[in-house]
Amino acid sequence: MSIRPLRFTVLALQRQAARELAAAFSGIGLTPSQAEVITVVGTYGPLSVREVGEYLVCESGSPSRLVQTLVDRGLLARAVSSHDRRASFLTLTKDGRDTLAAVAKAEERYESTLAARLGGVDIGGLSETLRAAITDEQLAEALNRRFPAQSTI
Repeated sequence: MSIRPLRFTVLALQRQAARELAAAFSGIGLTPSQAEVITVVGTYGPLSVREVGEYLVCESGSPSRLVQTLVDRGLLARAVSSHDRRASFLTLTKDGRDTLAAVAKAEERYESTLAARLGGVDIGGLSETLRAAITDEQLAEALNRRFPAQSTI
């Protein structure tokens, strides 16, 4: 049996999800990548820019531009470390916390819709099966940081 149908199914689902999430977050004025940064900082912050990057699945490398856009919009604030004046940490502003709540609601609606589409599929088993195919260490580590109870990589 060919793996090709699975490969293209995963690609099609990823593209569909990207479009659907873009639509869901457009009402909040965010891209899916910006929404992920807000979620990461809101959940795990305060974090340095490098640390934010370690949690992101949406983007590899440094999320500096993403972060700067959110700082410029007043959703993230930079605070200088009291231990090392060269280091700064990101936190959510009041507007950022309000935006995080809106992001969580949009994600909940999307994930509920997706779960309904999948019906009785064992989502945990499917997730673990697909994660076993991830060989990109940075992506695998980001998933493991974000979802440690499901870590198998």
